[in-house]
Amino acid sequence: MGTFSVGLWVGNIFTDANTTVSALVDTGATNSMLPASLLNELGIEPVEVRTARIADGRRVEFHTAWARFSKGGRNAVSRVAFGPEGEYLLGATTLGDLGMVVDPVDQRLIVQDDLLMSGETIMEFANKDVVAAGRKIYEGIREEMEANHWGKLVVIDIHSGDYEVGEFVSRRSDFEITKRLRRRRPDAYTW
Repeated sequence: MGTFSVGLWVGNIFTDANTTVSALVDTGATNSMLPASLLNELGIEPVEVRTARIADGRRVEFHTAWARFSKGGRNAVSRVAFGPEGEYLLGATTLGDLGMVVDPVDQRLIVQDDLLMSGETIMEFANKDVVAAGRKIYEGIREEMEANHWGKLVVIDIHSGDYEVGEFVSRRSDFEITKRLRRRRPDAYTW
């Protein structure tokens, strides 16, 4: 996937101060980042110091705050990092808060419907220990898992008992395995 930038409205959550910027879409960045000078101009003040790992593997501390974002008629309040001059990044958390995903072919953002559990699922699991439900299902498939999938990850839909198995490649492996399960079971309540 190539890189691309989009117009992004950003504003102070407490005042009417706002501006529109061109931001690089960076799904590898957890938070959005804008120049500290721009955030200061908007009256956005740091509220927390966070730690992040950057591309070369180093860990760095940075200031964050909350800002309003708008794109394509979608609005969100999301965390923003105070960055150096010239750094305009639209990160994964803000994309998710806006309910948008990347279309890598056409290099654009598209609106994605939010996922909500059915009322039946909420009621069924509201008073249950989700961990206990997942373990109970796993006990029923443990023999197969240990015989045929030793060392692999398993994601279980505790509502249906369906599951998906996959290799551990990175910290995102469980996310990718969950996505595969949700292709079959969009309303999966996973453990």
